[in-house]
Amino acid sequence: MKHLIFFLILLSTVLGQDVHAAAQEILLVSQARLGSPQRVVAETFKKLLEAEPAASFTVTLQFYNPDLTEAEAIEKIQLGTLQMGIFTAASLEDLNPITRVPSFPFLFGDEQQAALILDGPLGATLLRDLET
Repeated sequence: MKHLIFFLILLSTVLGQDVHAAAQEILLVSQARLGSPQRVVAETFKKLLEAEPAASFTVTLQFYNPDLTEAEAIEKIQLGTLQMGIFTAASLEDLNPITRVPSFPFLFGDEQQAALILDGPLGATLLRDLET
């Protein structure tokens, strides 16, 4: 779970909006359904960030907006009009096809191996390539 929260913050920064330099309110959008891991991560992120004594942020969660596709949300983050989002890996494929790699079925033997690889050089390459 800690890796996912860190990834959310890092992804927001990579896509053009540094959460710590943002306005007081953070709008986080996602198409995540009730009970999904993505929704649990979003709700946990909100709870953890708002519980920080030094935090001066409020997090507004917006789930399932039929008028906003993931691609449009990513574009809004790049433009700075939206602060954060939780996206499927498929939505990043348009930005960079190499992001497909972690989605291959059975690529990783277990969660520990996936974390080791994605926290290593391959993960660093994926994030660096997304900066452009």
